[in-house]
Amino acid sequence: MFDCPFLTRAGMASAIHQRSSLNSFSVRNFIEAIETNKVTSYFVDSLGSLKGLTCLDLSFSCISDYLLCSLALDTLPLTKLVLHGCFDYTYYGIYRLLSKSPFLQHLYLQDAMFLNDQHINELCAFLGDLVSINVNGCDKLTNAAFFALLRNCPLLSEIHMESTQLGIGSRSSLDLVVLVFPPVQRTGEQRFFVASTNYYSERTNKIQTYNAVVRQIGLCCHHKIKDVIV
Repeated sequence: MFDCPFLTRAGMASAIHQRSSLNSFSVRNFIEAIETNKVTSYFVDSLGSLKGLTCLDLSFSCISDYLLCSLALDTLPLTKLVLHGCFDYTYYGIYRLLSKSPFLQHLYLQDAMFLNDQHINELCAFLGDLVSINVNGCDKLTNAAFFALLRNCPLLSEIHMESTQLGIGSRSSLDLVVLVFPPVQRTGEQRFFVASTNYYSERTNKIQTYNAVVRQIGLCCHHKIKDVIV
């Protein structure tokens, strides 16, 4: 369901209860909670009743930490979570939900302006199965967040960090080998292939090398990328 500014949570909850076998739920531009200043327990309970839910997309909607924390208690088997442009939630809510989502493979948190490098580093503890992540517009994120994802998400194949501070900050004893491809003609997006990384391991006190699995990185900070590539 897209662009549903007049759809109510009660209406959605009623529909969900009649389709308890749903494994994918998507609603965008849902803003009723702005006016009511709350997310009803009826709506939250209805989402939690979808025990087979693997894909949840609430893009551009008004959500809350209460909603995210309640979904965490239901330990849904989410593999894809899309909160692109969502508002009225904080790091606490997303931390609680991701901590209870061990199967998550695709994560979209565009324009989550509260996210910083430390947050990403902490969230990586729950993202062992992550394949793709989009944090475009999270303008507090720097090199440290990028490298944290590379180190801690062994299955990661796609990173989008447009309109962030990538290219600013310490490389933290990491050397990155990156092949730069021509920009995509239609969008102007730059593509990069991460070939390998070297990093200092405190556990072994040695420089270690591994082949990074990241294949594609979307960036809008081309003038800063020289600070990352060596």
